[in-house]
Parts: sequence; C-alpha cells; structure tokens
Amino acid sequence: ASFTGWDDVLWKLGKEELFGLLFQSSAEPTQFLVAIRGTNSDTDLYRDTLYFTKPFAAYAGTNPPTPAVARGWFGVYANKGGSMTASMQAQLFALIDEYSIGTLYITGHSLGGALALLFGFDVAVSAPTVQATTVTWASPKVGLQDWASDFASAVPTALSIVNQYDVVPSLPP
Repeated sequence: ASFTGWDDVLWKLGKEELFGLLFQSSAEPTQFLVAIRGTNSDTDLYRDTLYFTKPFAAYAGTNPPTPAVARGWFGVYANKGGSMTASMQAQLFALIDEYSIGTLYITGHSLGGALALLFGFDVAVSAPTVQATTVTWASPKVGLQDWASDFASAVPTALSIVNQYDVVPSLPP
C-alpha cells in the first residue's frame, strides 16, 4: 500500500505527494515495514526550513504527551489539503487497522526520517499494542528537549544512523 502527505507553501497552497510505501512480510503476515522517502520537491525544501515549533498532536490515546516539534515536518504528517480525504497520519493508522499489524518497522531518510520519528512516537502513544521499531537515516532533529525526553520514554526501540559529514542530522541548529 502507499500513502501521501500534504506539502503546502503558504495559506494552504500546495500539493499532495506520495511519501511512502507499506510492505508486508511474506513469511509473517502481521509483520510490516513502512518506508518514507526524503526531500524530493521544491515544496519539500520549503517545509524543511520550517523549524519553529508547535505541539505534537497524537492520533489517539488518552492524555498523550504534547512535546514541541518542527512545524514543517509535522505539517506534512498531520495536515491535508486539496483533494486529500485523510492526512498522512490518518492514512497510516488506517493501514494499521486494515492489515491488523502486529510488528511494524518504520524507516525513513532525511525528511522521511523526521516523518518516521513522528510516526514511531505516534504509534507508541496511540497504538501501544503494535510492536514498533524505528530506524532512520540522516534524519534532522524533530523537536526540542521535551520531544527528546518524551520520545526516549515512549519509544523503546529506535536507531538513528548518521554520517558525520552530513549536515542534515545537525539541523535545525
């Protein structure tokens, strides 16, 4: 299955873009992988610069944490526009329900890494029965210290892979 996200520039002017795929294991039917792509368009580049923060809003759950996260990446994850009927966030949780996902591996590169971290955290607080592991490649920083603390306490299995010469993982400054 595939899922989309909303890339807007200003005042909801933007476009729906394909952001990732869901793969199912042929050996274990309740085991899945979500792969999220990195920056791929001019509107993605614009969203990458929106570092100022907003509170995280979980898909579901009772009294979930609301750490400060980058507005640009959270907007791609949680907003919808144009002819979209559901945000990326809602599409991903609909896929969890549709396929009765038990084990989920979430991965992404660069912008996709930031989106993977948001989704991994959301799964931990909104669908705690799903056993999720998050692996990111060259992901930028997603939020402030409250994000780091909340993520570390909610997501038991996460790995971020970085190249010391890549500037993206050190952003925002």
